[in-house]
Amino acid sequence: MEGLLSASLQASCVVSEVLRSIHIALLCVQHHPKDRPTMWSVVLMLVNEGPLPIPKSPAFFTEESCSELESIPSVDVLRRNMD
Repeated sequence: MEGLLSASLQASCVVSEVLRSIHIALLCVQHHPKDRPTMWSVVLMLVNEGPLPIPKSPAFFTEESCSELESIPSVDVLRRNMD
C-alpha cells in the first residue's frame, strides 16, 4: 500500500476495503458515461463483497504513461501481498 495510503492511516484501515473503494472509483471515472455504474450500483458494490467489473483502460493512456505506471504496484499485486 506504500504510495497509496499514508503510514499513519494504514494501521487504522482495512486494506481490502481501501482497494475495493479505489477499484469502484476507477469504474466511476470511465471515459464513456455508459460504461460508468449508476449510483445505485455503486452503493451495492460498496456494501457487498461480490466480484467487481474490470475497469476499461483510461482514454488518456499513452505509451509514455505506460513506462511511468510500471513503477506503481497494481491492485492485483497489492491483493497478492495481502494473502
